[in-house]
Amino acid sequence: MFKRPTIKIVVITLALIASTIMASGIYAQSTAPPTPGNQHHCVVHVAPLHEAQTQSESVSLGCFATFAEALAIATGGAVQAPSTASPEDITQMLLSTSSNTVIGIQWDGANRGGGSIIRVTSHTPGCSDGSSYGNPSMEPGWDDRVSSAQAFGGCNHFYHYEHTAWTGAVLDCNTYCGSMGVMDNQTSSWRLTR
Repeated sequence: MFKRPTIKIVVITLALIASTIMASGIYAQSTAPPTPGNQHHCVVHVAPLHEAQTQSESVSLGCFATFAEALAIATGGAVQAPSTASPEDITQMLLSTSSNTVIGIQWDGANRGGGSIIRVTSHTPGCSDGSSYGNPSMEPGWDDRVSSAQAFGGCNHFYHYEHTAWTGAVLDCNTYCGSMGVMDNQTSSWRLTR
């Protein structure tokens, strides 16, 4: 006859599995889409729009527990900020490297607070050569979530649209919006241009 394991054995086994996973660093990166209330910092690689394209090709590079970790991934390791670094500590000079250029960051809190999504491109001129970027919808977990935004890499206009496919109300953050006013938590599509 089969005996059921006691609760104590199950709890100990689960604790050992969890400690093994944590020690191996598996939790250092979370690829699950962010959800409201968490403070993941995600990185998305985007390509410039080319003639006849309706959206930038984009690839998620993952979500991380700290802004510093996400920034290191976004810049190909060129920027190694201390784990205590806040978004305010990062300057435009630090965000342009020989391999990647950060072109925009959106946060789910006002004044660069909360979780973030960093948009990076391997097209090192960013927007300064007239290139533009955009997607007609937000990544999973980011629809109607943006509360502040900043543009980098020669991008002087960071447009936030109320609906998908660049429709509805629009807010041009120029190079920085500490708050989004009536567009707070309303962004469903975006564009970055010179």
